[in-house]
Amino acid sequence: MRSTRIGGAQALSASIMLVPLDGEKGATFMAATLSVGSGQSTNCSTITPKFADVANYRWTRDDPGESQRSCISAGLDQPSKIRLAYSDVANIFSGVAGLNPIEGQDPRGSSLLCQLTETWKVYDDADASAPVLYYPVSCHMVMKYPNQALVTGTVMALLVQRMLGCLYPAAATALSDVLTPAIRGVLKPY
Repeated sequence: MRSTRIGGAQALSASIMLVPLDGEKGATFMAATLSVGSGQSTNCSTITPKFADVANYRWTRDDPGESQRSCISAGLDQPSKIRLAYSDVANIFSGVAGLNPIEGQDPRGSSLLCQLTETWKVYDDADASAPVLYYPVSCHMVMKYPNQALVTGTVMALLVQRMLGCLYPAAATALSDVLTPAIRGVLKPY
């Protein structure tokens, strides 16, 4: 797979043949190119993922299409959970104005959810009689995508990078510098 720029948009191409699923009518391509339609190309400040170490997280649910892990090193008063869920999507075009599948194009797709829920605690180190405050906090990402041969882990990783890049006004900006005004409703820091 190689990455090129087409009119300011990034395109990924591979020499593969696309064949319709389940014997449906559809187009066959000798060499297909997936244009992601994004003009983003500059690398932003590095974001280092904080991975869910198996020493700290244990499986609490492992069903087809969904798994959950809980942090065993967190205090009982501060649960922390990770949830991953996968589901089939009957029509990825649903709810997208002005974009409809062409005849024979498979509208089916998939959805992948990654969710982190935590409980944050605020307390006074100097005064043990002061009240302890708890706040629920969550962050999640949902990827909805077509069941199509050009959709690979690499393509989806680039999508996640572009989505995170939407937070940045400039390549050298630190994520915390962008989020400080954004969490207060200031969405145009630049």
